[in-house]
Amino acid sequence: MATVAVFIADLGRSKERLKDDNVAPREGAGKASMLEEIIGASAGLRSVLSRVAKVAPTDATVLVTGETGTGKELVACAIHRRSDRASRGFVSVNCAAIPRDLIASELFGHEKGAFTGATQQRLGRFELAMEARFSSTK
Repeated sequence: MATVAVFIADLGRSKERLKDDNVAPREGAGKASMLEEIIGASAGLRSVLSRVAKVAPTDATVLVTGETGTGKELVACAIHRRSDRASRGFVSVNCAAIPRDLIASELFGHEKGAFTGATQQRLGRFELAMEARFSSTK
């Protein structure tokens, strides 16, 4: 019975340590990195945030890659928000959610009748992004 009580007490202390470890980065991350949605303090994340800070003020094209659920869209949003383009539109595309046969149409658009089901002209995401880019500069 004493072993169970010790185990429960250790478990309680472990939960508190985890809670403290989890809260501390959250409290400092927003202030230190100015990236409210991205929380963490690992060396890998610090490297990514450093790259975000370096690339955001430039006009460089950025390809954000990574496994599902790693926060690629958050990184893209962070770059956009810290750039000179922050006041303009941001077009996000989850390419994994688009069927392979429709990716070109989604990104580049299509004309009416270009394929079965193309009942009207549709702008692609790249063209929408360019319109968003230039519409606020006029």
